[in-house]
Amino acid sequence: MLEVVRAGSLREVRFVLPRKLQQDNINRLERAARRSHPALQRFTVDVDPFV
Repeated sequence: MLEVVRAGSLREVRFVLPRKLQQDNINRLERAARRSHPALQRFTVDVDPFV
């Protein structure tokens, strides 16, 4: 589920994906999240084996 939130309002982002991404794609996701939410403290990417 994706939800639009006000820019700068997030402290933590967690992506749960059906398969592992390449490291450069994870880095791009993190940069985009930190650019929109400068106060971000935690960024994680997990793989859900049940999807």
